[in-house]
Amino acid sequence: MEFTLITVLNGLSYGLLLFMLSSGLTLILSMMGVLNFAHASFYMIGAYFAYTISSQLGFWPALFIAYMDSSRFASYLLFWRKGATAFVYPASH
Repeated sequence: MEFTLITVLNGLSYGLLLFMLSSGLTLILSMMGVLNFAHASFYMIGAYFAYTISSQLGFWPALFIAYMDSSRFASYLLFWRKGATAFVYPASH
């Protein structure tokens, strides 16, 4: 009986988690018209930078440096690799 109750509660919590994820993506898609999964990639890059730097400098300096490095990396991808004019003159469909 206890195992069944725990299994039902685990399934319910997992189902609610999937519902929150899908409703959030639906909201973003309805507002913006496009899904954007790039934020998670930049969070992971910042976490990786912070983890590797924190062993040498400590937590708080590594957190600041990781924020700056991931911002610099994102701006590189946004402007210099794709070109700043791509946002001023978007490609027509």
